Amino acid sequence: MDVSFDSPVTGSPSAARPDSHKRRERDDDTPALGVGTTKVPSRTMLYLECADARQWEHAMADLGALVPLALLTRAPWPLNDGVRVVELSLVRTATLALVDGATEPPSSEALEAAGLDGWRASDSDRVVLVSARLLRVIDGDKRPGLSQVLITDMLTTMSLGAHGANA
Repeated sequence: MDVSFDSPVTGSPSAARPDSHKRRERDDDTPALGVGTTKVPSRTMLYLECADARQWEHAMADLGALVPLALLTRAPWPLNDGVRVVELSLVRTATLALVDGATEPPSSEALEAAGLDGWRASDSDRVVLVSARLLRVIDGDKRPGLSQVLITDMLTTMSLGAHGANA
């Protein structure tokens, strides 16, 4: 009589392989849309370029009114006259469809149906999110050479400085 025991922690190697393959396949390709995907980590800074005062006021009052949000992964310096930049941060990791320049971006409805948060252009710094709930405003009026400091960052820096002085 053959008896085999699988470790409850690791399980059977043959049983673990199909799950990891499925997970990897789902992360790299979204069959429903026929495009690859990429992940953008939480706390990634994104930038909303507001061409006029009205768009900036809407951004400050309700980001959801601007959905889908066309954002940049780098601050757009130098700015043209009248352009204002809102610095935003992702509150969680975003899973985005990866779209090349020759492909038409998927609709917001198709992205939501596939469980994606938006899309990213593979040939530029452009990111489009279908929901503003992924974002929090860090700096409502970003300017070159200046940075907005979060209170948590200030406290961490002060705490590290105090420990360094005592050493």
